Amino acid sequence: MEKQVEQMRKWIRLSGLVCLIVFVVGLQTLVAQVDQGAVTGVVTDTSGAAIADAHVSLTSTDTGFVQEQNTNGSGIYTFSPVKIGNYTVAATANGFGTSSKTNVAVRIQSRVSVNLALKPGSVSESVTVSSSLPLLESQTGAIGQVMETQQINNTPLNGRNWCILLSLLPEP
Repeated sequence: MEKQVEQMRKWIRLSGLVCLIVFVVGLQTLVAQVDQGAVTGVVTDTSGAAIADAHVSLTSTDTGFVQEQNTNGSGIYTFSPVKIGNYTVAATANGFGTSSKTNVAVRIQSRVSVNLALKPGSVSESVTVSSSLPLLESQTGAIGQVMETQQINNTPLNGRNWCILLSLLPEP
């Protein structure tokens, strides 16, 4: 009877260990499936020197939601995680005017770099930079593509099989 109880305990320990391993592996898989991105950058003055403790705000142009933080000692800021959408990034510091960049598009798993240069002046002065999407993802080595609805609808698909769209994506 004692042998059976001891064998049962071993099986319980072994099955507990297997469940733990499956949970940890499954958790890593879930973490890889992110539907958000990040916005990061450096706030500098016109000479290129980093501005510590500058106030940076990230405003969603789609919803109006605002996130705020200050730069670290190296002038670096990071907003993560950030929901996909369009944003405006603005920075200001004591003795400097406000600088902002509009039309910052955050896509799935993208890490958008937005560097802002502040000019000396009062807070009432502001500089706005407007730009489009960067052509190169310089923050990560990931390869991916976001296909807009119009692009999918205009692509001739045999039998409307969405798997054919995979052939349009870049090779890793």
